[in-house]
Amino acid sequence: MHSVLRLVRKRRRLVIAALVFVAAWIALTSLRATPDTETVLAAAHDLPAGTILAEGDVVSTSFPHDVLSGAEVNGTQQALGRTLLTPMRAHELITTTRLLEARELPAGHVLLAIRLDAQQIRFIRTGDHIDLIGVVQGQGRVLASAARVVVATSGSTDSGLLVEVPENTAPALAAASTDGSLSATLLGNEGG
Repeated sequence: MHSVLRLVRKRRRLVIAALVFVAAWIALTSLRATPDTETVLAAAHDLPAGTILAEGDVVSTSFPHDVLSGAEVNGTQQALGRTLLTPMRAHELITTTRLLEARELPAGHVLLAIRLDAQQIRFIRTGDHIDLIGVVQGQGRVLASAARVVVATSGSTDSGLLVEVPENTAPALAAASTDGSLSATLLGNEGG
C-alpha cells in the first residue's frame, strides 16, 4: 500500500492528467448519448370531444422515441379536419385512438356535438341509436329520429355525445342542447 502511495506522489501530475482525461471522456460520452427524438402533435389547449381539429388546436413537440407508444400522430395532415373522440387537456399527445376514422357521412348528414345530462349519457354507448327530443313551444318533440351515436363521453363537465344526424335537424338540436332542453331515448336493436 505504501509503495502505491509513494508512486502516486512521485507521478502526481501524470495521475491528475489521467483523471482529468477520464472525466472529460465520460462527460463527452454522456453528451453524445442524447436519446433519439420524434416530432409528434399535442393539443395546443383544452379541447372538448367532438372538436374538428384546426391548425390552432395542435402544436408540434419532440419526445424521446423510446417513450412513445407508436399511436401518436406525427404530422398535421394526419390530424387536421379529423374529429376528437374524447376530450383532451392542453399538451396531451394526440394519438390515432383519439381521432374519429376519416370516412364520409351519408349525403345530407352531419356530425353534431351535443350536451345531455350526465345521468342520461351513462346509459348510451358509441354505436347506439337514439331519438333526440327537445322542447318546442312548450311541447316535447322528436327533433331527430334514430340518430347514430358516434362518440359518447361522460365526465364531470365534459359529458356529451357526438351524433350523426340529418343536416336539417342540426340547428334545432344545437339550440336545444345549448338551453338544456334536450333529452334522448335509447332505441332497441331495430331502431336504426
